[in-house]
Amino acid sequence: MSDQLLGQTVAGKYRIEQLLGADEMGLLYRAHGVTVNKPVLLKVLRPSLAVDPKIVAEFIREATVAAGVWHPHIQNVIDYGEAEDGVVFLAMEEVQGRTLKEIIAAEGALPVPQIIRIFRQACNALEVVHAEGLVHQNLRSDFLKLEAEGAQTQVKVMGFGITEVKETIQPEDSPEALFDLQDAASPEYMSPEQCAGTSEVNARSNIYSLGVILYEMLTGHLPFSGDSPNTIMLKHLEEPPASVLNEREDLPPEIDHVVMRAMAKRPEERYETVGELSRAVIVTAAASGALTATRGLPRAASFDPWRVMIPALALLIVGFSVLYAVQRNRGSITAEDKTTLLKSDPNSLPVQPLAPPSGESERDVAPRPPTTPASVAAPPNSRTNRNDQRGADMFPFPGEGLNTNLNANVPPSTGNIEVLSEAERTRPSPAPTTNTNANRNTNKNTNQQGT
Repeated sequence: MSDQLLGQTVAGKYRIEQLLGADEMGLLYRAHGVTVNKPVLLKVLRPSLAVDPKIVAEFIREATVAAGVWHPHIQNVIDYGEAEDGVVFLAMEEVQGRTLKEIIAAEGALPVPQIIRIFRQACNALEVVHAEGLVHQNLRSDFLKLEAEGAQTQVKVMGFGITEVKETIQPEDSPEALFDLQDAASPEYMSPEQCAGTSEVNARSNIYSLGVILYEMLTGHLPFSGDSPNTIMLKHLEEPPASVLNEREDLPPEIDHVVMRAMAKRPEERYETVGELSRAVIVTAAASGALTATRGLPRAASFDPWRVMIPALALLIVGFSVLYAVQRNRGSITAEDKTTLLKSDPNSLPVQPLAPPSGESERDVAPRPPTTPASVAAPPNSRTNRNDQRGADMFPFPGEGLNTNLNANVPPSTGNIEVLSEAERTRPSPAPTTNTNANRNTNKNTNQQGT
């Protein structure tokens, strides 16, 4: 049966390449998505179940619900349906990386900070799934895959594909089918109610399985083991798990209480939600300081001041050296510039003397005609009025002001000059306008006498 679909293309979109496993519902293959050109995981319903319309309808219904749940820490469903040849399938994204089971087998018990990162992401994914009314039928460390590890841990919860069909399903009459069924049941992670078969799997069954996974990460092994599945299931029903403190002294006592409550035999005694369980683990680890524990990790070196001082001193020396070189180079350039400025240019010409002024350029310029008639008084702010006013201030007597000084070099003439008597000199000074007119008349008479 496992070879029937190898090499075949399901629904014209998925070419079967390898059989990965099987359970009571169907077979899991690795396939290549022809249309999307990337690898996918394909879960195919067993042919003996695919002929039952009720089972097919339940498969499609739950596949539809699973495809509607998207979360960064869930292996998401990308396609589902029924092919023309009757093959009922469910396509999921393929996740790369190591499973949590492989990491524990290689490294043993994990440090608390790494446990918190893995456990918190897994609980966040399951909380979203439970809110949609779905549960994981076979939750175990094999179905927690780490795409990235360390500080950048990225967890993907796998194996959701489909929940258990509510019909009574008998395994096929073949040794291979029985082996697949026993392997898929994973009794090491089953809750007591699953082992007893007294109730359906629900959210608190997943909480019990998470408690087993938490125990496995803390100790490096499972809480119960045995020679057969029945022996292990009986221990889940009757025996309490050993304390995790028996194997790790670095753990706070409160973390053991969290594990025991998650793995309580009675569902009502467990945490109500996976969110409550996740918060209990984080708060307990943070309150005890276990989040900073470094078990399984290299211990950080203590602070050494010379690690800071030596590089700082070297950087300081380099800085001073660069500054000295720059200043020295700048000084040499300045000296060269000064020497260059003092050198004479062999191609330069001597300075030529300017010719004495001859007035040739003004020979043909016409004289400017007067712009103000002699009978019109000059503006109060003219230069003549200012000079007359200064003369009046310096010489309070008429005829002894600035006008007298200006006319001192004029040859004596009495033709048009009025000689003031003693009585007239004692009269108050005339207004500035009158002096200006007298000055203009005096200058005019002077010019006429000169001609």
